[in-house]
Amino acid sequence: MAEPGAVWDCIVVGGGVIGSATALQLAGRGVRTLMLEQFALPHARGSSVGGTRVIRRAYPQQLAYMADIVTQSLNMWERLEEITGVKLLVPKPFVVVADKTVEGLRSKARTLQTVGLPHRLAGGPALRTDYPALRYPAEFTGLVDEQEAQIRADKAIRCFLKVFLQKGGVLRDGEKVEAITHGDVITLHTSRA
Repeated sequence: MAEPGAVWDCIVVGGGVIGSATALQLAGRGVRTLMLEQFALPHARGSSVGGTRVIRRAYPQQLAYMADIVTQSLNMWERLEEITGVKLLVPKPFVVVADKTVEGLRSKARTLQTVGLPHRLAGGPALRTDYPALRYPAEFTGLVDEQEAQIRADKAIRCFLKVFLQKGGVLRDGEKVEAITHGDVITLHTSRA
């Protein structure tokens, strides 16, 4: 447990997927890191709780750089799986569907082509054949990217926190940030300290 009034190199507020991943990256680089989470962990009150979250690289061309970022993140997810021995990525196809306006889908398809990922455009009948749970009119078009995944979000948070603590990070859950005072040293006032 961190002592009240301690000075940290970095304080991460929020222990969901993004916060816990950020805290792990910092602690892994030797940054003295405190993570504050307002609720007792684990909990079901955040945006990253639940069974799964999708990861995708089908972005419009103006955001094509995101496909590279996602590919880098997939490598990080795989490293976390290796470190913890926990399966976090579940391969799943990603399907984006549009009605009469398909330029957005074509832009996403060009991004996938640029980064060398297999994909296809499929009309409504083909979508119904390949994905019978989807019910779209025949004039709809879908972009199918077969090489995406779901992340097991709840398990991911537990893995991040485990490795964060192993790397010397400090977690204080059930502690809400109530105020931040700016200055040469930024001060966080919490429900406990």
